[in-house]
Amino acid sequence: MTGVSEGLLGASLGGRYRLERWLGGDDTAAFFLTSFSDRRAVLKLIPEDRSTAEQQLALWRRTAALSHPHLLPLLDFGRGDAAKRHFLYAVFEFPDDSLSSALRQGPLSETEAREAWNAVVEALRYIHSHGLVHGSLDPDHIVAVGDSIKLASDTLRDPSPSHSAADDFRALGSAGLLAAPPPAPPERPGARRLRFPKWTYAVLPVFLAAAVFMLRRSSHPSSQPAPPPVRPASTTRAAAPSIAPPETARVEPRGRIFWRVIAYTYATRRGAETKAERLNRKSPAFHAEVFTPKGKGRPPFMVALGGRMTRAEAVRVQKEARAKGLPRDTFVRNYAE
Repeated sequence: MTGVSEGLLGASLGGRYRLERWLGGDDTAAFFLTSFSDRRAVLKLIPEDRSTAEQQLALWRRTAALSHPHLLPLLDFGRGDAAKRHFLYAVFEFPDDSLSSALRQGPLSETEAREAWNAVVEALRYIHSHGLVHGSLDPDHIVAVGDSIKLASDTLRDPSPSHSAADDFRALGSAGLLAAPPPAPPERPGARRLRFPKWTYAVLPVFLAAAVFMLRRSSHPSSQPAPPPVRPASTTRAAAPSIAPPETARVEPRGRIFWRVIAYTYATRRGAETKAERLNRKSPAFHAEVFTPKGKGRPPFMVALGGRMTRAEAVRVQKEARAKGLPRDTFVRNYAE
């Protein structure tokens, strides 16, 4: 752990957020797993400096006001005390995967690569249109939440002589999203909205395939999140759950309505199958399987627990799965099959 993190693990920040697990950090900031509205979240913690505190809080206030499908949202921020020390904190949505961890597992298909490329560029355009720059575009800050590719937002700041909107696009090349950094788009004095760079339309998908990450979830934190600001370390699951597939679950012809317990959702079958295999190795009692509500071969690809069942059975399995450490957002839903 870093000096910022020492003595904080398990502490409560101002009575609001419990610092459940250290995810990473450096000498200036630390990241912890916490909960926000009963969902996992990443909490960024920095020592309070009276000379810069108001400036930092004002920047987080602007960041929290942003809303874009490809930008990791800032959920809460403020001041708090822990272990008799004063901190500023920011709470972000918890990511399921990162470019850096996914690149170790292989490239995307051409179609997936195009989708990921567009998501990153659209997020940058949105940030720039609000007078901010990303400032730290690298594989750890490009993440996935469910089916969505997002940019972490903990590093957003005002443009400066040392980093402009054009520098974000240069970083896009050096972050591994292109074979070589493309020429930076020209900046127009006084203009806050950045034109969509022409080179983004011309880059061949093959260049992206080597770098754009896969929309799949790895095990919690480490292989997983590489959170926004951070890359959580892998989570150790509890022992195999005691639940067994509902003995009364009915398997009937397609066209009937059945309930399922969905623990994970992926944009690719490969990602879902990998997760189901890992889950079954660690917790065979879950009987995880890949379920495709839109038909075989069509996303989303879901990791379902226990097969088809009644609603009462599904709710029971959902509660037991959460109690055994599966995501708090594991949900129950009925599907026509």
